[in-house]
Amino acid sequence: MNIVHVASEFTSIIKVGGLGDVVSGLTKALAQTDHHIEVFLPKYDNIPLDISSKFKQTGSLLSSVVDGVTIHLIELSEYFNRGSVYGESDDSLRFASFSLAVSNHLQAKPTPPDIVHLHDWQTGLLAYLLRNSPKIKTILTIHNLFYQGLIPEKEISKLGLNKEALPKDHKDPKQINLLKLGILYSDIVTTVSPTYAKEILTKEMGCGLEKDLLTRPVLGILNGLDTEFWNPAKDPKIPFHY
Repeated sequence: MNIVHVASEFTSIIKVGGLGDVVSGLTKALAQTDHHIEVFLPKYDNIPLDISSKFKQTGSLLSSVVDGVTIHLIELSEYFNRGSVYGESDDSLRFASFSLAVSNHLQAKPTPPDIVHLHDWQTGLLAYLLRNSPKIKTILTIHNLFYQGLIPEKEISKLGLNKEALPKDHKDPKQINLLKLGILYSDIVTTVSPTYAKEILTKEMGCGLEKDLLTRPVLGILNGLDTEFWNPAKDPKIPFHY
C-alpha cells in the first residue's frame, strides 16, 4: 500500500515533543515493510541547515529520504518562516494552510495514496478536505486531546473554504475546531494507548469532544519505541554510554 503520514514534527528533522518521536519511529518501521511510506511536514525555517540542504526542491515541495523514509516539506514561507514550530498567534491558520497545501498535492497525484494518516489537530482539516476522495482512507491519531486548534470563521474564509459547511466548536460557535473536523471526517480514530482511548470517551477526559468521539471507531494502540534512536549505548547527547 501507499501510506502517507501528515504531521507537524519528525524527530530527526524537527522535534518539540513526543509527537515527533511517534511519527518518525512509526514511519521508519513501516518503511522496512513492503509498503511505500511518505511523510508531509511544513518547511520550517529553523530546520538545521545540514538537514534542509539535502532536500531537492520542485515548486513548493522539497523532497528527500531521511532514515529510510521519503519526506516532503511544504514551503509556505508566510506561515512557517517564523523561527518557531508552535506558539504563534495564528497557529490554527498556519496549520490549516498546511493541510490545504497537502490536500492539493495529494489530489494532484496520478495515483492517490491508499491511506492518509493524520496526527493531532494540526492536520485535522485534511480529513475534511479529503472527504470526497473515495479511494483514500483517513486515519487520525490523537496524541493529546487537550489541544484542539480553534480557528475563527473569518480565517477559514481566507482559505477559500465555506465556513457555513463546517461544524462549529462545541464552546464557541464563531470558531472552527480543527481536531473536531479530524474526528468527524476520518474513517477511524486512534490514540497512543488503549487506556487513553477509553478515557477520552468520558466526560471527564473528553475535553468537550466525547460525544463526537462516540460516533467514530476509536482504537487505542500503545506507542512503540525506536530503539535505534533511543539507544543509550551510542546516544551522542548523553555524557556516558551504557
